[in-house]
Amino acid sequence: MRSYARWVVLHGIARVATRRWAAQGDPQAALIADPSIRADPYPTYERVRANGTVSATRIGHITASHPIVNAVLRSDDFRVTSINGGLPPLMAKVERMTRTGALHPLAPPSLLSVEPPDHTRYRALVSSVFTARAVAAMRTDIQRVADGLLDDLVADARAGRDVDIVERYCAKLPVAIISDILGVAPADRELVLEYGELAAPSLDLGLTYRQFRSVERGLRGFDRWLGRHLDELRRAPGDDLMSQLIRARVDDQQLNDEELRATAGLERRETSWTAGSGTAHHAEAVHGHAPAVRGAELPDRGGDPRVGAGVGHVVVEHDDDWSPASRPR
Repeated sequence: MRSYARWVVLHGIARVATRRWAAQGDPQAALIADPSIRADPYPTYERVRANGTVSATRIGHITASHPIVNAVLRSDDFRVTSINGGLPPLMAKVERMTRTGALHPLAPPSLLSVEPPDHTRYRALVSSVFTARAVAAMRTDIQRVADGLLDDLVADARAGRDVDIVERYCAKLPVAIISDILGVAPADRELVLEYGELAAPSLDLGLTYRQFRSVERGLRGFDRWLGRHLDELRRAPGDDLMSQLIRARVDDQQLNDEELRATAGLERRETSWTAGSGTAHHAEAVHGHAPAVRGAELPDRGGDPRVGAGVGHVVVEHDDDWSPASRPR
């Protein structure tokens, strides 16, 4: 009952409303609630562009302009949202009363949901570790993992087997990267990916009750695993960035346990969305299915390991203005 009440205030009512508004022609509601439009959103994107740089909808305001989105994200005139932001008082109370304790990407102390001065302090500590130099230092390892994954694809191709690009490359590469950042042991990587895939729709609006319960399982599971993992890193820190973040100090301040878990959760969510949900779902929207490539179409990597004559056979469309309309900014 508690879980159902939470779903009603966060998704159930919105699900009914967006379906109604979509039927009335609201483009933002249609992008959220109409499966046929989600499968082929490009005509709706063109409608949004035709309505002007920014246009009002029943939900809020919508734009297909990257410069506008970039300006909003960087402007001090706008404020962050939260998981119950904009809810009527009674619904907000139900949301607070039904929380499970697992951290949500739209709940403080997530960087997505805190304002200065907390955001400033929080960001300074995270930035002290996630520097351009530190990220650049990962390049060699990332290249090694990427090459290894491609070598595995080529081996299967030469054996005449079909391969799934999303499953075998798009999913595994980001997970390997985030695992290195968080100091995840190889034995735990599949578990982290599983939790990430379950929780990936956590910022979507209008989930079904079944989808909502799956997201909640992913959030709770990852939170439990992360608590144990952070304890282990405190006992035996490594060279990974999360171990460094645990020890980081700026102006004699450190991130507390909840802030560390929120940071790790954001890193996991973004990578999981790219690997398990975003890449695959966008590929499905473009092609009607997750891209599967026959062995004969994979490049011969006998020369430059990053380039192959056959790579032109494998294309996943990309639109610089594209992002899921239901994801809050």
